[in-house]
Amino acid sequence: MAGEDVALRFDYEAVYLGRPNRFTVIVARGGERLACHLHDTGRIDHLAQPGSTRVLVRGRPPSLARRTSCDVVAFIADEGPVVADSSVPNMAFSKWFRLVAPWAEGVEAERSVMGSRFDFVLLGPRGFAVVEVKGVNKAVGGYGLFPNAPSPRARRHLDTLASVARSGVRAMLVFVALRGDVRVFGPDAPVDRGFAGRLCAYRGIVEYHGLVPRVEVEWDSGLVVLRDPREAPVDACLEGFPGAGGGKG
Repeated sequence: MAGEDVALRFDYEAVYLGRPNRFTVIVARGGERLACHLHDTGRIDHLAQPGSTRVLVRGRPPSLARRTSCDVVAFIADEGPVVADSSVPNMAFSKWFRLVAPWAEGVEAERSVMGSRFDFVLLGPRGFAVVEVKGVNKAVGGYGLFPNAPSPRARRHLDTLASVARSGVRAMLVFVALRGDVRVFGPDAPVDRGFAGRLCAYRGIVEYHGLVPRVEVEWDSGLVVLRDPREAPVDACLEGFPGAGGGKG
């Protein structure tokens, strides 16, 4: 169903202490320091301040294959919980795709079309569409900004979507918010002007969509739940948010 919940289990709350490398954060719990895996290579300085930010953590059993004993699930920011797992946007889209494509009767993940691999292919009686999904965990003044770190990969994805679209295949870029305070999506131009320029230039060629769920912590059941997704517009050229630096150029 289009509005099906996405639920993530957590076991306890801790305090964020630091991030020694891309995939590891250190947290404190009851006087103990723990190394947790962070399934997100982007920046988190807009979400977490050492020694003060609360973090929701899922424990993992000891394993010789892991250097960490836990996984970060979400940060508790001033504006509310923010999911910190880059696998969640695709998980959510697989449940919510009909919000942006009500014509679609099915969805297939990790499909190759015209020699390029896409996150999803949507299938319907009148054809199909290729889709790339991007998770957004940064927000300023209601704008969900992407990317939060320079992303050559995201630039390549946009170029590929535009190329496929020009060949006659329907192509979509879908932003999925990992926090509930996003009203509109746009590029973080100061962070990655190449992506911002492409997002503006390909407007009208690639379809842009945004999805924003409510993100809630169910403390009694130990769950972070993304529910009731709604559509939100994409301001591809940052025409309504000049503070981001503008998407043109």
